[in-house]
Order: sequence, then structure tokens, then C-alpha cells
Amino acid sequence: MDIYEEQLDLNRARITEIEKKLFVMHENIVAVADQVKETQMFLIKLAKNQAEISKRVSQWPFIAVPQQTEEDE
Repeated sequence: MDIYEEQLDLNRARITEIEKKLFVMHENIVAVADQVKETQMFLIKLAKNQAEISKRVSQWPFIAVPQQTEEDE
């Protein structure tokens, strides 16, 4: 029975180590998920600002300028 108890203790120790690693991994995943959300919010704001800039630039009046050629210079 001593062999079985030793095996049981080793298995419990392994399970405990695995649970600790899982807990750390879970914390890391939560941290990365928060960073992804922040990045998404930043990119959404950036896209909205880019759309606003594009909209304003497209509303500027167009002034035709004659093309310069090498002969004109």
C-alpha cells in the first residue's frame, strides 16, 4: 500500500502544479483579452477619425491645374 500512497501523493502534487499553471494562464488570458479590447477601441476611434478626414477632404473644392511638361520648363 505504501507504493500506492506514494503514487497518490505524486499525482496530487502534479495536479496541484497543473492547477497553479492553469491559474497563471487564466490570468494571462484575461490580461491579453483586456489589451485586445483596448486595442479594438483605439482602432475603432482611429477608423472613425480617418473616415471624418476623408469626408472633409472630399468636400474640398477641386481646382484644375494645367499639367506641366518638360517643354514648359
